[in-house]
Amino acid sequence: MVQGSSPAALTGEVEVVADIGRLLEADNAMFYVDDAFVAMTNVAPFRFNLDAANLEPGEHRIKIVVANAADRTIGTAEAAVVVLK
Repeated sequence: MVQGSSPAALTGEVEVVADIGRLLEADNAMFYVDDAFVAMTNVAPFRFNLDAANLEPGEHRIKIVVANAADRTIGTAEAAVVVLK
């Protein structure tokens, strides 16, 4: 997921991946679409499949929250996407 770039246009199923870089203490990642929780995984690499067909056309926000084993947030990322029909 790239922060600060122009919104990506989505159709169909899209894989969303948390690029944690050097966050070696990362234990899990939670994924949100428009502030609604949609998935959690503790299996690296942290990813989930988003089916854009389940979203209304238009702009949406994807947010990833990465936590350590103590469930403390150690990183977040957000990106805008545009769903096409």
